[in-house]
Amino acid sequence: MWIFDQPAPHERFVTIEQGGTSVVKLQPMRIIAAIIGVKTGIVVTSTWLPKDGRWEFMIKGEEPLAWMPYPEFPAAEIAEKATPSPHPIENHVSNG
Repeated sequence: MWIFDQPAPHERFVTIEQGGTSVVKLQPMRIIAAIIGVKTGIVVTSTWLPKDGRWEFMIKGEEPLAWMPYPEFPAAEIAEKATPSPHPIENHVSNG
């Protein structure tokens, strides 16, 4: 769902596990953005560039016409449930 009536957030707080401790860090946002192209509108995946103070593919001060959150993939949850498959090289037995 496109968001037209709110500015896109530039950063967000995320909790990261480091050495058994939860650490809260500020992370640049990644969004799907509708922007004005040369002759028409275009849609891009854009990340906030804090050092430049702008969105990727946009000039400083330019904001997306509309945006939506970039979908997040629950990789950690899926990895915990997955059964690792045997790696052919690691399980190779030499008969030499």
